[in-house]
Amino acid sequence: MGALNVSSQDASERLERRVRVLSDRLEESEDRLDRALDDVRDLKRKVKDLEAAQSSISAPLVSSTTRRKRPAKSSAKKEPNKTRKAP
Repeated sequence: MGALNVSSQDASERLERRVRVLSDRLEESEDRLDRALDDVRDLKRKVKDLEAAQSSISAPLVSSTTRRKRPAKSSAKKEPNKTRKAP
């Protein structure tokens, strides 16, 4: 550093500032990443809630449109099968 007319103390101070700046930027990036992950978790939770709500709404609609009609009950009573015994 002496050849550049820069004292080693000046160089170390600049290096220290650069390391601090990089550290601050890294911390800021970590904070942004944490917020983004929180947002993704919130969105996943909302999607899951919406899917649950949709299935609870569409389930009755599907079952009402696919419900089969029951056959009409016969008014005549069925007689039990009488088996004849051979003589």
